[in-house]
Amino acid sequence: MSTKLGDDHQAPATKADQGKPPMTAIDPGFLTSLAAVLKYGDDKYGRLNWQGLTVERLMDAHQRHTMAFLSGEDLDTDTGESHLIHAASCLMMVNWITKHKEDQDDRRFKPRTGQ
Repeated sequence: MSTKLGDDHQAPATKADQGKPPMTAIDPGFLTSLAAVLKYGDDKYGRLNWQGLTVERLMDAHQRHTMAFLSGEDLDTDTGESHLIHAASCLMMVNWITKHKEDQDDRRFKPRTGQ
């Protein structure tokens, strides 16, 4: 005897995910391209080498990629990926460094506390 979905009169399924980030709102192609840029960096400089960089060096790279995009150059010549993906990768790195490596946060215009 076959049963159809719902024939057993169970209550509808529930999931307590209200207020959680909608992960399906993220473009999978963006994440794939971001991972490709990070792999390129790993291959060229060493795995997670960026974790040793300073905020200002990464922000300089971010600005260079942003300016290249604004100047009409869509793709980075080394990787073939979008300059926007490179810029986003720089921001991801800066975000991580400011949370985990305070000594590498060398922003020259950042207000300092306790002075």
